[in-house]
Amino acid sequence: MQVSVAQAKKKLTELIKAVEGGESVTICRRGVPVADLVRTLRKAAKEGFDQIDRGEGIEFQSMEELDKEIDRLGREVSAELVSARKHA
Repeated sequence: MQVSVAQAKKKLTELIKAVEGGESVTICRRGVPVADLVRTLRKAAKEGFDQIDRGEGIEFQSMEELDKEIDRLGREVSAELVSARKHA
C-alpha cells in the first residue's frame, strides 16, 4: 500500500494495524517513495518462539501453503534489511 506523508500522519494508527497484519506500507512525498513501514522481525520472532514455548506448532495443510509462508517471511526479512541499510 502506498500513502502520502499527509495521509500517513492522519491514519498512522490504521497503518500500524495494517502492518501488524502483515501488509507493508510505503510512504511517499510528492509521489516518490521515501519510507517503508514494515513489521519488525523481533516481534514476529518473539511471537513464534512464544508459540513454541506454549507447545503450539505451526501446521500447514499443504506444501504450497508452507511455500507461501516461507515467501512471506522472506519478503519481511528483505524489507527489514533494506530499511536497516537505508538508516545505517
